[in-house]
Amino acid sequence: MTEVEGSPAPLQDRNVAITGRMASLLREDAITLVQQLGGTYDGTPSPDTDYLVVGEVGWPLKGDGRLTHHLEEAHRLRADGATIEVISETEFLTLIGQKVVGDLGRLYTKQQIGRILDVPAATVSAWVRQRLITPAKTVNNLEYFDFRQVASARALSKLLSSGVAPLRIRQSLRQVDTWWPGAAQTLSQLETLGHDGGIVLRLDDGTMADPSGQLMMAFDEPEGTGTPKTDPGGDALTGEAFGFGQAELRTTDEWLAVAAQFDATDRPALAIRAYQEALLTGGPNADTAFSLGNALCRLGRPAEAAQRFLQTVELKPDHVEAWNNLGNALGDIGNLGDAVSAFHKALALAPNCTDARYNLAETLYALKDVGGARRHWLRYLQVDPKSPWIDHVRERLQATK
Repeated sequence: MTEVEGSPAPLQDRNVAITGRMASLLREDAITLVQQLGGTYDGTPSPDTDYLVVGEVGWPLKGDGRLTHHLEEAHRLRADGATIEVISETEFLTLIGQKVVGDLGRLYTKQQIGRILDVPAATVSAWVRQRLITPAKTVNNLEYFDFRQVASARALSKLLSSGVAPLRIRQSLRQVDTWWPGAAQTLSQLETLGHDGGIVLRLDDGTMADPSGQLMMAFDEPEGTGTPKTDPGGDALTGEAFGFGQAELRTTDEWLAVAAQFDATDRPALAIRAYQEALLTGGPNADTAFSLGNALCRLGRPAEAAQRFLQTVELKPDHVEAWNNLGNALGDIGNLGDAVSAFHKALALAPNCTDARYNLAETLYALKDVGGARRHWLRYLQVDPKSPWIDHVRERLQATK
């Protein structure tokens, strides 16, 4: 996955330890590479260790949010006067004269990231709205992300969902903020989440809930007799819409922040309500309509989702993802001809949009247009040769020879 350049032994007489999971190399391959380049691999940091390499897949934090043993040991050694240097995986590759040509150097769409990390694309979208990740570039509203940033966001999401307090993570990262290059970026991600208490919603009946929908103890509750209702998606809500008492949300941005939290915690029914309130408060908005359409898709309501994606492209005709998702929604309700048109529109805007290319091929195949499907499957192989769907595409091509 890398190309070797530079001197034959850039690690001559240097000791290297590794913590966390690397994205560019398997651990055993990295150890072999260190040795080939004149260095010595240290299984655990010692006073003789020159470099502690931090793998780019997620963060080197344990399941309780504390530093890994290797980082804690490096911290202790530095306090005792050792000169061990903590560097990122990318910096390590640069140090030894290797170009990053694999996962670390590639850009991914939200759909591709979702497949790689096994999370819904809507969750990746929620990370974007929460500013946990930012696109490396955007072309016709199609956002591309680097592997390191998204892997970091996934690690954050996993820690938070397992109950680790943001304060615990901040404390761990601040321990190494001055000498671990990745800590500052990760701290900035955490700061976007606000204070540890987060947003608290007060419902019509006086109960309180956090953005995941978890009920909380409430004090000084206002009087109220709201009758619980059930959302079509299955989430129990109190009252016809959210009501918040002293914590009432009035602005579009506040509603969008709540919707993003519901999206990130996989509560699409509650996200739908929040997005609807955001549209009522702020008026038509392409990005909000797009997010609402995605949430509706996740609840299995493709007809309603198609309406929202249509609204998105009316407001922002160059929104590639909306055209692609519109095609999917139309296909789900059996409108395959219009789905093909939507996928073509997405590809006209972004010819290398692999998701639209794959979806178009599959839809043409369903319409018995085998020749058209084969053309797009072959193009898909050229554009995204490392896709997790490659085996399926090759099987399709073999079966339609």
